[in-house]
Amino acid sequence: MRVYELRNETGDLFAFEVDVSWGGRRRVCAVVRRIPEAKLRQAPRFLSWFREETFCRFELDGTEFEICEPFGDNSRYWVGPADATRGHSQIVAILDVFRSA
Repeated sequence: MRVYELRNETGDLFAFEVDVSWGGRRRVCAVVRRIPEAKLRQAPRFLSWFREETFCRFELDGTEFEICEPFGDNSRYWVGPADATRGHSQIVAILDVFRSA
């Protein structure tokens, strides 16, 4: 799977993007289910691509993360913390699971 790291101005990884051509929304959420100790809070519903930009939410170590498709027709899914103003150490573990999928 092709992933694109997103780093802040100090070079810290804060989120990443996944190429949409790899799989649909349900497949991306299936990868989230493989993350040890992650608790899936929201998965895509019927026709979610039509009405939901943010289609997956999960919790890891008390931090909420989300997966969204900006503008509903992007070529990449964004994966990162719901509070993207600061970095979270769990993002590296999440990225590793997506890379190995």
